[in-house]
Amino acid sequence: MRGGRCDTGHDADSESRPVGRGGRATAARCGIIARSGDAFSPAAEKEHPMRKYSLKSIAATALVSLFLMSSLANAAGLVDMVTGQLGVSPSQAEGGLGALLRTAKGSMGDDQYGSLLSMVPGLDGLVDQAPALGGGSSGLGGLASSAGQLLGGGSGDSLAGMGQLTQAFDSLGLSSDMVGSFSKLLLDYVQNEGGSQAFELLKGALPI
Repeated sequence: MRGGRCDTGHDADSESRPVGRGGRATAARCGIIARSGDAFSPAAEKEHPMRKYSLKSIAATALVSLFLMSSLANAAGLVDMVTGQLGVSPSQAEGGLGALLRTAKGSMGDDQYGSLLSMVPGLDGLVDQAPALGGGSSGLGGLASSAGQLLGGGSGDSLAGMGQLTQAFDSLGLSSDMVGSFSKLLLDYVQNEGGSQAFELLKGALPI
């Protein structure tokens, strides 16, 4: 800035006067950040009003991403354990575990299921991997459901749940004997990750 003019050729005195006074307005017009000692002036702080908001948004997004990655890692560890110990494929492991968790979810109240997920994050994503069950009352699952309705509660609910699990495992190419093996590994995992309370919640909701 020379002789009251910016390097761009604009008259700083005439164009900056409505904005402020003297050197501050001229400096602002010419794109110069006003400083007081080593600290930025209040005017300079107002140059970027969205800076703090942007940093908070980035931090919040990063925390959410880390949480999701952690949940997926937990579920992946469970699937790897099942495939390694039972010799099944990843899709069979995910489907079988999902069928067990879907059955447990149906037996639990919302509060209980929410408590289980809070103690063992990552389980809920496996429910979506459970194979769809056939409608109507055909097959072993349908017979068990009918028996459950006749018996009413207690062992009837357990029989109906086992029938649905058998149907789901059959659609995955797994025998009904595998239901018990899957259940044991799932319960062991839940106890290790969430403790005895999570273990008891899940055990009480599985028809085993």
